[in-house]
Amino acid sequence: MRALSVLLFFIFFSTFTTAFAQSDYTFKQRYVGEFQFIQEDKFKTVNNLSPYQRKTFDMKVIEAEYEIQLNPNNKFEFEVEYEHGGTGSAIEFDNFEEFGEFETETEKGGEVAVNEAFLLKKITPQTELYIGKSPLGITLNNSLKSPLLFVSNAPSQLEERIVPQEWNELGLQSKTRLNDWSIYAGVVSGLNSEFFRKYNWVGGGYQKQFENINADQLAYTAGVEWGDVVYGRGVSVHYYEGDTQKNRYKLDKLVVPAKVKIWTAMAQWKFFDRVGVVTEHIKGELENSEKIALANATLSGVAKPKSFAAVGAAAELQMYQLNVDVTEDVNIFAQEEHVNTFSEVEGTISADPRYEVNQKGYGFAYKMDEITYIKAHYYTEKTKLDSLPETKHFVLSLNIDTGEF
Repeated sequence: MRALSVLLFFIFFSTFTTAFAQSDYTFKQRYVGEFQFIQEDKFKTVNNLSPYQRKTFDMKVIEAEYEIQLNPNNKFEFEVEYEHGGTGSAIEFDNFEEFGEFETETEKGGEVAVNEAFLLKKITPQTELYIGKSPLGITLNNSLKSPLLFVSNAPSQLEERIVPQEWNELGLQSKTRLNDWSIYAGVVSGLNSEFFRKYNWVGGGYQKQFENINADQLAYTAGVEWGDVVYGRGVSVHYYEGDTQKNRYKLDKLVVPAKVKIWTAMAQWKFFDRVGVVTEHIKGELENSEKIALANATLSGVAKPKSFAAVGAAAELQMYQLNVDVTEDVNIFAQEEHVNTFSEVEGTISADPRYEVNQKGYGFAYKMDEITYIKAHYYTEKTKLDSLPETKHFVLSLNIDTGEF
């Protein structure tokens, strides 16, 4: 880690001193916003499974992105994100925690955060380095950053139940273009297994709860892409691997490796310039998942997992979408997804059928102008838990992206 830190500092220092000595740079800005109306089925408590309807408004996110072109080969980008219109701690209510319980969730910087801050350095005409906190684009939700690039409420509704979202990691990443091919590689900060939970597998391990990021064990990524998945004509596969045991705060509670391995495959293609197909597949493995669950069950305070300590030894997700451009401004779609955070279990851990979920839905997107979309998405959700009824959900959203860069 020390060698990587020295290398990153040297690259930062040499780039910025050269750029500011020349005093020749340009500034760009971009703004993204999403506002939602949600109507969905809820349950009163774990003992009362008769669904009832709730309606909510949400100023989901406003993002401000900035780019400073330092010189022809170097630019600095950063993003400030405002979630749900406020700052500070958030009180959440969990219907399935005993008889319904209020909980306080505290995030670093409240709900205003610098999600990205990185130097993009072009070292050859084909190869770029991303140095700092940059997006880890190994899944659809973490690749399709603009709401104008997908027609549904989210590229994948269930991805957040298996891997981190807004996944930006500190470290060094690279992208090399060879004609229609792109090759990706990275060495980045890893996950912390103290926050692995049954409801989002390794998703909670993304280290954003504290001011500092534990980096005793790093993660490694590699990927290959043909075409461009983000802009509708491409296929890509990615691999992520990182041990998480030494990134824990209470090291004595887990003394065995806790390696995470994730394989992803994504594709997006447009046929006849009108019919689109989008798909994503995620497969993950967690080493010593039983020992991780037992260690996490002994944590206290806000890190206490309560009844959610159990985690699967493997998890998986599949997503399929078909969309059609009815006109230049109207798109309709149908989408189906499946996620299972207990596709394999280890030792005394039992698979929890509540976390094997199927979603089916459809909707439309209306392009008001070049920077504004209105989207409507209706879907049903059914778990493998027989006693849990199917729920119905409807999301109406206004999406804005100035898209300057």
